Amino acid sequence: MSSKSSHSKNKNRENTQKNLSDFELVGWLKELEEIQKKLEFQIHAPHTSLLCLTFTIKAKPDTRISGKTPAISLRQGKLLVAVQAPAVDGKANEAILEAMADFFGLAKSRLSLIKGQQGKEKVIALEIEERQRTLIPSLIRILKAL
Repeated sequence: MSSKSSHSKNKNRENTQKNLSDFELVGWLKELEEIQKKLEFQIHAPHTSLLCLTFTIKAKPDTRISGKTPAISLRQGKLLVAVQAPAVDGKANEAILEAMADFFGLAKSRLSLIKGQQGKEKVIALEIEERQRTLIPSLIRILKAL
């Protein structure tokens, strides 16, 4: 087999894998759009990551919770995140990011507080990079279960 033929086959294999990946992503996006009917969030495809979801959440700091597990639930189309940390010196914001990271099974570094540092309504961004694409199906299952 010539090196040109071998190179051509490798290129075709890479293109096929990319097309399958794109097809897979389109399917996931359709599922996320269905979830948007009950949960308020935005879907973005920034150039820095594969996928970014921004959630408008309702924060409930300084909440009595049985055990140390934060409570995350769906209320009026938004995530309600109840944490024990007080709304002092950013403690509740940190606890909310940690709670959401645990809830979604992601590293806390994948989440960031975009808006609402001092209010009860906050906008949280969740970013998934290309190398983390395998996390998207579990993220979808978690959102569907709410």
